[in-house]
Amino acid sequence: SSPLLSSSLSLVSPCLFISGVAFASSWQDVFVFCKLFSISIVHVQHEHGIFPVDNEVLMTITEIKRIFPSVRILVTLHAMLAERTSFYSSLRKFATLISLSPSATNAFSFHLVHIRHHVPDRIEFDKTNLTQLNHVAMLGFFDKNKRLHQLCQLAKSAQVFIHVFSAVPDEFGLSSCHGLVEYHRELLDRSSLLSRLAEFAALLFLRRPNSAAFSVSGSLHLALLAQVPILAEDSPPFQELRHVVAIARYEQIAPTLR
Repeated sequence: SSPLLSSSLSLVSPCLFISGVAFASSWQDVFVFCKLFSISIVHVQHEHGIFPVDNEVLMTITEIKRIFPSVRILVTLHAMLAERTSFYSSLRKFATLISLSPSATNAFSFHLVHIRHHVPDRIEFDKTNLTQLNHVAMLGFFDKNKRLHQLCQLAKSAQVFIHVFSAVPDEFGLSSCHGLVEYHRELLDRSSLLSRLAEFAALLFLRRPNSAAFSVSGSLHLALLAQVPILAEDSPPFQELRHVVAIARYEQIAPTLR
């Protein structure tokens, strides 16, 4: 068997190369690799908070285990939802479940392996001596419930300009409230993104008000490397980093930014 495909298989990005690991970009790849090579572990990274496709995931993993019974299956759930307990209970019959959220291990009655969210110790990027005073940045997956409809009022109350780095729908335009809120949709690699974030006076992280998900913010972990002050709304996904970022309730965000 190929040295690259002889150890384990991870269903994530097809653009990474690690000795002994094959990266599959589809379920079809998983079956092909397990059939052709000596795969011992299949590791599925599942963003369950964004893609809650329970039946497809469960049926596919069940089939993998049926055809390849000697393969060990690991599923890292980047988010876990309280109302999906029955799905997790069924899934754990065929796979070891891993959570990035420390609170999830206490919230569910079954066993979960907890692994801390990883971020490289350092990512090289072009640093700037320019700081945009009174300008703050937000980043992460787009979600209309992440208080985007409140950003104009927040910008006015905090007396700042807010720059949103996300795939915001075109209906939002380039900016809102006469330029107080600007939307940056360009896809940036991590180095370029960190270079942009380093220009701002602070970084802001808001969370959907009624999130029932047990998750950890990967965007917040990455943003630490920009070495810019960070203010995050008081919410479970940000609590793991409360010792290194400022945490405030939503009503205190504007006063804190001022």
